[in-house]
Amino acid sequence: MSTPIRSKFSNTSNDVKLSIEQMMKHAQAVSKNALVCVSDQLCWVSDGELTPITSTPELFARVNHFADIEWKRNAVTKDEFFAGAKHYVPRFAWSSDTPHFPPIPSVLYLNPPRKAEKTGKLDALVARFDPATDQDRVLMKAFILTLFWGGPCGKRPAFTFTSDAGSDKHKGRGTGKTTFTELSSKLVGGTMAIRTSVSTDRALAVLLSPSAKNKRVGLFDNLKAFRFSSDFFESLVTCEEINGHRLHHGHASRPNYVTYAVTVNGASYSKDMAERSVVIKLKQPKRSGTWYAKTLKLIEEHSDEIIADVRWHLTRKKKAIEKYDRWEVWCDDVLARLPAPDSLIELLDKRRKEIDEDDQASADYVQHVEACIRSHGSGMKPDTAHVFIPSPMLLKWLQLLNPEIRTSGQVSGIVTQHLSHRIKNQRRAAVRGYVWTGKTANTQSQPTMLEYKVKTHQ
Repeated sequence: MSTPIRSKFSNTSNDVKLSIEQMMKHAQAVSKNALVCVSDQLCWVSDGELTPITSTPELFARVNHFADIEWKRNAVTKDEFFAGAKHYVPRFAWSSDTPHFPPIPSVLYLNPPRKAEKTGKLDALVARFDPATDQDRVLMKAFILTLFWGGPCGKRPAFTFTSDAGSDKHKGRGTGKTTFTELSSKLVGGTMAIRTSVSTDRALAVLLSPSAKNKRVGLFDNLKAFRFSSDFFESLVTCEEINGHRLHHGHASRPNYVTYAVTVNGASYSKDMAERSVVIKLKQPKRSGTWYAKTLKLIEEHSDEIIADVRWHLTRKKKAIEKYDRWEVWCDDVLARLPAPDSLIELLDKRRKEIDEDDQASADYVQHVEACIRSHGSGMKPDTAHVFIPSPMLLKWLQLLNPEIRTSGQVSGIVTQHLSHRIKNQRRAAVRGYVWTGKTANTQSQPTMLEYKVKTHQ
């Protein structure tokens, strides 16, 4: 039996020295375009797998699978060819095992997806869980669609999975918040666990690690914080690129196509956190010993059908939206392809206000100062009052509500954050204080100065 004739891969042709570009064209021809550059790293693509090529022998061993190597000393060396090869192959910012809809131009997709098709498997997956309302069921679909959405960097809201803990004897525990997030994230490579207790550098190291490159979900699981506020997390949600130190590598970055999810019992956020959130509520499920295995089997055996269904949803005709929230691109590309998007946006706005602890605290401070004004003077009404409150008096009033307030600087901070629509800082001669203006107060005249008295003990 005759041996098949193999191609030859060489740095010369008929004793003519070849350039790196010419040799690379030949290497691509014999390997069927297996060589690419991803994140400035030469890689080999075969059967849906991406393998970094880190050395000269490794590159030539790969090429030798398709052609015999004949190399001459008086032309380009093997090391020179390896060093220059990545400049003559298709270049990508990163690679992904799973698709985006629409595709992102800078991404190398290793596995072509099925055509768009309404298979019903996306609904079947969501039906395995117990959303609190029908609208929550739609929002759970929106979360899965977002994992595959090829929209711009930093334009994905954070998803908060919670429950009505007050009406639940289990206080929201065991509703499947984490399970839903983790299982649905298996469709896109799983989750990256981000803990609020670790440093910013440590969290960035997780997001930028090689094992996280194909994962699209950053999970803050089982959050335990009253009035959760984090400059780091807030910036993560909206930044276009994640930058930081990668262990054993140095500076690294990745485009921010990550969807962030938080699971919490009884969400309580700062205003900035609340505005970045889509709140989804789940209720207590009916328990079953086989539920988890069956749900996992659905995902593992029907992932292609689920993704085809996702693609079908993300290519449907958009519904008109009357009023957008701050996530207008996401609303237009994801929510607009689901039933009743306007009512969903209205629900999201309502729930953001429910978890906005800053707004609730502001209401408490306003109500307290109004009560202090009523008690200060006979017949004085906060809505019509236009009064000057000396700084020591306002400090004393606020201490009745919050004993931790001890300095005028803290008072100024509270006024700025919670009372600025009613109280303004003002100085009168040698007296420093604040002017309270009621909703219907007459502002044409000077505010009346409230008398500040200090009780002395005999």
